[in-house]
Amino acid sequence: MDTFEAGPLFDSLQNFREDVKEGGLGPNADLVERFARVIPEVRQDFEQATRFLLLYSRKSEATFNRFRNEIERFLIWSWSSPGKSVIQLKRADIENYINLCWSPPPAWINTQVVPRFVLVNGRRSANRDWRPFTFKVPKGQRKMAYERGQDINIDVKQYQIGQSTLLSIFTALNVFFKDLLLEEYAETNLIPITKKRCPYLIKQAGAVEVQRFSELQWNFILETATIMANSDPKFERHLFLIALLKTLYLRISELAIRLSPVTGDPEWIPVMEHFWTKDGYWYLKVFGKGRKASSVTVPDTLLPYIKRYREHLNVFGLPAQGEKMPIIGKIKGKGAMTARQLTRLVQEVFDTAVKRMQDEGFFDEANDLRNATTHWLRHTGASQDIDSRPLKHLADDLRHASMGTTDKIYIQSDLRERSESGKRRKV
Repeated sequence: MDTFEAGPLFDSLQNFREDVKEGGLGPNADLVERFARVIPEVRQDFEQATRFLLLYSRKSEATFNRFRNEIERFLIWSWSSPGKSVIQLKRADIENYINLCWSPPPAWINTQVVPRFVLVNGRRSANRDWRPFTFKVPKGQRKMAYERGQDINIDVKQYQIGQSTLLSIFTALNVFFKDLLLEEYAETNLIPITKKRCPYLIKQAGAVEVQRFSELQWNFILETATIMANSDPKFERHLFLIALLKTLYLRISELAIRLSPVTGDPEWIPVMEHFWTKDGYWYLKVFGKGRKASSVTVPDTLLPYIKRYREHLNVFGLPAQGEKMPIIGKIKGKGAMTARQLTRLVQEVFDTAVKRMQDEGFFDEANDLRNATTHWLRHTGASQDIDSRPLKHLADDLRHASMGTTDKIYIQSDLRERSESGKRRKV
């Protein structure tokens, strides 16, 4: 497979739905028909995959994207490499596909994220630069190269997927084939047995270490956000956002406007009245993962940050019922911010903290901070609180389905403390 002679099959969720409504193949017609001339079942494969993706697009755009990427790649490989319909594949074929995913041919790898489809003469056409795999340079490496004015040399031969990605591939294909069985299109599901015998999957002894900040890094981040807010009021949002994410173990999406995956209209906007109080205790109502609404306890130490931010907005005191003001609104215009916009605010604080740490000589800690994401704040808050709170209470505030999940992530996985005690051993 020295060349890649196919292209994307499914567009963004909005365009995908429009293509389905129109009853055609959309911009995919030429590619699908090209394969169908050799493998007649291709048209049915595509129809089944379209129906499957339409079903899962009802959950969320993220779910659609996840399944689209995996199913699309699988279809392209099945039609172009063994030259079979997905229902004709044998176990050896599936194993060959996993081999390809584990170490893809260079021709199937892109070195940057590109649009799947582009406009040509007013019509959507497959982007010739698109590839099924993308080699993403680590965030910290990109930032360091940019700061030094250096080019990033990428050797696609070094690309290899991780364990979590491999598990996602098996999960998506397993769900897909289960659906094909229910539709009586496929007669067997070979994914479970292929997964069981996969030589690349590593069974973890214990849990994987969560990515979180050291005490030094967190102190620098909070101090940096405070200094920024003290020097310029436009950074008050940054400080408030950092404090909320870490202290309440929030996901960035839980503070962002959420749009309906069906209509595109707002279905949840985090507003000030979602802070509520009872018997002297404060809570925040959030619309979280799995489309579930729940309440997180708000500690007294966070109340000064809430008051400070509200004073910046010329609204005094703590939130009250009926306040429809977004918890974190836009600087220009009205309304709540998207997750992408909120992420940019957090990143500004991280970048400034990195600079301060370098100036003070903490180069290793600063380099580690370059790779941080907003989710590190959630993990940091929970990791710091695990020893001071009952496990059940922490699990509830994290919105975990069971205490076992909390235990696995935040107790058994604390390699940092184990390493600290381990390095003092004597020979």
